[in-house]
Amino acid sequence: MEKNKHLNFQDEYISMSYENFVVEIRCKSKKFEAELLKVQKNEKLKKIFSKINFLINEKTIEKKLYLSFLITNNEEISEINKKYRNKPYATNILSFPSNEFQTLIKNKEKIKKNEIYFGDIVISMEKIILEAFEEKKKVQDHFLHLITHGILHLIGYEHGSKREANKMEEVEKNILNFINIKNPYK
Repeated sequence: MEKNKHLNFQDEYISMSYENFVVEIRCKSKKFEAELLKVQKNEKLKKIFSKINFLINEKTIEKKLYLSFLITNNEEISEINKKYRNKPYATNILSFPSNEFQTLIKNKEKIKKNEIYFGDIVISMEKIILEAFEEKKKVQDHFLHLITHGILHLIGYEHGSKREANKMEEVEKNILNFINIKNPYK
């Protein structure tokens, strides 16, 4: 993992690569960054991206997928949630799939380039810590579950109907089981 400063930004980013994913992460707090580093050190993120890569590999062979995370607090995610979803409250995670990736999924022939913008994920670490405490879960396990959940949204999974929710939950449980995290829906 390497830290760098991008030319167009004043904030510090953490850059990571997993298989064909390039992930850029901006943390709003050193405490949140510490949580992220713990997760990265145990290689569970690498395993999550391996499973995600398997789910989408038929469509993205030999393409680099660029993804960004913003790990923030309840105040900022509330503002983002209000601005983009008209919901003025904190949530644990927001996913913003890219049109470019959605086009690739629908029709591989439309995008010929080798680099694809995958999407953005915003996470309230403050909310995750609170939920983990309330639900008697390990913070790291809850964090990894929600990262998995957010990435699945980027590749098209939804939970608007009972059928969609069941399908998404099954995929989540499969990935989490792969990294030795218990079923979060029990």
